[in-house]
Amino acid sequence: MQKIEKLTGMEDVIDIASYICYQYKQRFCRGIDEMKLHKLLYFVQRKSIAETGNPMFDAVFHAWKYGPVIPAIRAMYKSGYLENRCPVISASSVHIVASVMDELAGSDSMLLSSISHGEISWQRARKRMLENNGLGEEMDMSDIREDAMRYRKRCELLKVWREFQTQAVQ
Repeated sequence: MQKIEKLTGMEDVIDIASYICYQYKQRFCRGIDEMKLHKLLYFVQRKSIAETGNPMFDAVFHAWKYGPVIPAIRAMYKSGYLENRCPVISASSVHIVASVMDELAGSDSMLLSSISHGEISWQRARKRMLENNGLGEEMDMSDIREDAMRYRKRCELLKVWREFQTQAVQ
C-alpha cells in the first residue's frame, strides 16, 4: 500500500489509534489490547506536547480506574474498526508514535496503567470525580500540558546524567 505523507494540521485521533494498532501488530505479530492502546495514546499526546508544544490530536481523555481512556476510541476498538486500517499520518507524528512505541509498547498494560496514575492530569481528574460523586472525570488539557513539561524536564535531566556518566567513564 502506497502512503502519501500528510502535510499539516492536527491528526485525527482515529488515525493515530489505528496507526498504533497497525504498528503494534507489525512489531509483535498480535493485536494490541485495549488498555495498552489507550495508555499509548495518552503518552503519544504527552510527548507531542513536550516536543512540539502542541497536542497531536483533539480528543478528551477520561480518568478511568486504570488510567486515561478516550471513550470514542473504546467503542471503535470494540467494533474492530481500528484493526483494519493503515492510516496516513504526518512524518512528525510517525516519529513521535515510533518513539513512544520504542519506549513503552513492550511494557505490560498494568505497568502502563501504573505509570499513568503518576500523571498530574489523571490524579486531578480522579480527585474531581470523587469530589463530585462520580462526575467530572475529563482530564484537563492544561494538566496534560503540565505532565508534558514534567516529562520534558525528566528527559533533559536524564540526558545530562547520561552525558555525565559517559564523561566519568572516560
